[in-house]
Amino acid sequence: MCSVDKMLIKGIRSFSPDNDHAIIFPKPLTLIVGRNGAGKTTVIECLKMATTGELPPSARAGQAFIHDPKVADVTEVKAQIKLRFRDVRAQPCVVTRSFQLAQKSGGKLEKKDLDQAIQTIDEKTGEKVSVSRKCADINATVPDMMGVSKAILENVVFVHQEDSNWPLGEAATLKKKFDEIFSATKYTKALEHIGRLRKEQAAAIKEHKLRVENLRLQKDHASKLKDRHDDARDKATALGSRMKELQGKIDECNSAVTAAGGDIHELRSLSEKIGQLEARREAIVTENSRKHANLGTYEMTDPTEVLEKSAEDFAAQVSSLKRLLEECERKSGDLSLEIANFTERREKELRTVTKLGAESDAQQRRLRERAETLLDLCARYPDLGPAPRDRKS
Repeated sequence: MCSVDKMLIKGIRSFSPDNDHAIIFPKPLTLIVGRNGAGKTTVIECLKMATTGELPPSARAGQAFIHDPKVADVTEVKAQIKLRFRDVRAQPCVVTRSFQLAQKSGGKLEKKDLDQAIQTIDEKTGEKVSVSRKCADINATVPDMMGVSKAILENVVFVHQEDSNWPLGEAATLKKKFDEIFSATKYTKALEHIGRLRKEQAAAIKEHKLRVENLRLQKDHASKLKDRHDDARDKATALGSRMKELQGKIDECNSAVTAAGGDIHELRSLSEKIGQLEARREAIVTENSRKHANLGTYEMTDPTEVLEKSAEDFAAQVSSLKRLLEECERKSGDLSLEIANFTERREKELRTVTKLGAESDAQQRRLRERAETLLDLCARYPDLGPAPRDRKS
């Protein structure tokens, strides 16, 4: 339970700025009594200032709350309120608030807050820990430590005598006071904040749903493009294998054509030999015709056996030459047919290779375009995942 132990007042209203005035609050009850002007109200005002940071009414922004420099015959007065209390955990705490009221030229007074701090005891180390207003909101921290809201401290516990009749005030003012005391204002603000957050979250959810749907469509489109890319890559691989196979067949055809060229060379040699033999045969036939025409006048002097032997040799030679001629003509025909077949096959394979080459170039171009499209989609929409890498064919 929270309790107030002691308070030090210096330079507040009629309390002298040169001396420290300490007030001890004994338990269980402390009565503050005295003549008019003794400072009873000032004690309550100091308790209110120490706990809530609120000035009393008609304080003129604090100028009438601090000891008047004109009365003290000085240019400035430094005031201080120091309150020692125990928080809701019965831990000792000290809150200190220091002020300054300076007299400017022309008799104008200027009030300034010098320092505000809370001193507590660290439960683990037992050392004193001080927190200034630069690190924490003193006006909100002290009521939390006392376990009482600021509105109750200001309007109930340490209410000023000029404001003590607020329950008899106007309905609007009364409602405002009760809302502050029972934290209804915070509840209303919380409801408004929740409603505003709900609208914002609903709008954000709607936007995210649209974005998710858009990303889903783009992901499906990217998946289709990837499938088409994979199919095209597989087709390009198959076309490459087919081209290699056809290139092997072309190489075989070229080898066959080269071999056929050797046969053609041999055939030409045979043709030249046949021509020579034909010329020789013609010469022999001409000679025989001439000799046959001169048989009547030419008298053979050789023996009959020799002539018969010469005729037989000549006939055998003519028969051999005819067989050789027929064989050469047959081989020439076969080689010509084979050359024609090889030439036709070679032209067909070359046409196929040319067609496949054009298809392969077109396929590679399509692959590049699809790859660029996929990279662009993945760069624009990172949620689709990393771009697929082309496999090496």
